[in-house]
Amino acid sequence: MGISVKTETNKEKTSAPRKRNSTNDTSPIISVKLNDIAIKKQKLSDGSSVVCDVTAKSSSDKFYSETGRTNKELSVSPNSAKGFRKIKRPWRNKVRKLAMKAATRQKRLSTKAEENDVKKETLKKKKRKKKKQPNLTESGNSEVVVKKSEEASQLQSARFRFINEKLYTMTGSEAFKMFLDDPEAFEAYHEGFRSQLKKWPYNPLSGVIQWLRTQATDNPVIVDMGCGDAKIAAELQELATVHSFDLVAVNDFVTPCDMAHVPMDQESADIVVFCLSLMGTNVNDFLREAHRILKPKGMLKIVEVSSRIPSIKRFIFGLEKLGFSIAEKKFRGNGYFITLQFTKSGKIQQKRPLGLRLNPCIYKRR
Repeated sequence: MGISVKTETNKEKTSAPRKRNSTNDTSPIISVKLNDIAIKKQKLSDGSSVVCDVTAKSSSDKFYSETGRTNKELSVSPNSAKGFRKIKRPWRNKVRKLAMKAATRQKRLSTKAEENDVKKETLKKKKRKKKKQPNLTESGNSEVVVKKSEEASQLQSARFRFINEKLYTMTGSEAFKMFLDDPEAFEAYHEGFRSQLKKWPYNPLSGVIQWLRTQATDNPVIVDMGCGDAKIAAELQELATVHSFDLVAVNDFVTPCDMAHVPMDQESADIVVFCLSLMGTNVNDFLREAHRILKPKGMLKIVEVSSRIPSIKRFIFGLEKLGFSIAEKKFRGNGYFITLQFTKSGKIQQKRPLGLRLNPCIYKRR
């Protein structure tokens, strides 16, 4: 520990030091520095000394007394350099920490105040905000309208599936009675059918109409069994005589009846068409009625979903037992539909052949 001592007289001072006692003031003052603390002692006349001043070292290695007097810079020898290490002042660090905490607290309070102001402004804007206009789609309809139309479409599809499934699992006479009691159900069924038709890869009815145009020579008599909205009659009314039969008459072209008993004379038709209309559990009765009204060598056109026919070979064999011979077999729409063309070749050999059983369209429960 380095010690430096400095003496000075009171005469060199501009102001007298504080009086420690009633002794002579001309006694020399001794300044002693221990590490970073300088102690000043005053020597009394009787040889004793008293502490008169204690100062701390500043950053420029100068000592400042409590009385405010500045002492000259102390001379430091190389051996005593360690005595001038920077003093540790824990009290100053504590002050800084307290100041930082106070600043952090103040900042937090100001941030909360700003957030509260923002919330108040947001609430005010919400109160002032007018009712939003509904977003419009590319077609110009609002999203709400589109959503409602989608829901209505889903309900329509569900009702179509329900009615369609019932038609596959009842006889023609039962279906005829059902639609007589509820004509709106028939309209709902055909509306759903038209929507379903748009989703198919191939329109079977358009294919049948195209084929009939090639056969429409000399005003043939065409019978459309299960005609729906009688599109064949509307398209070919100038080229042929078309009789359209279905369970309910949706327009003037349609004659309502059970397809097992149509109001036509025996051997009066040139072409009979079943386009997706072999529904019900009594398909044999429909095909026997077609045999009855067809002229000899008359043509029978059948278009069905391929999956409905468990065995095409047996189905053809069953129709041969009903007095028909196969003329053409084609798959349409990537195999989704099958088109069968027969010719009336003779009498009915068997009234209920086993091969004419078709699978009903049962939809998966959601």
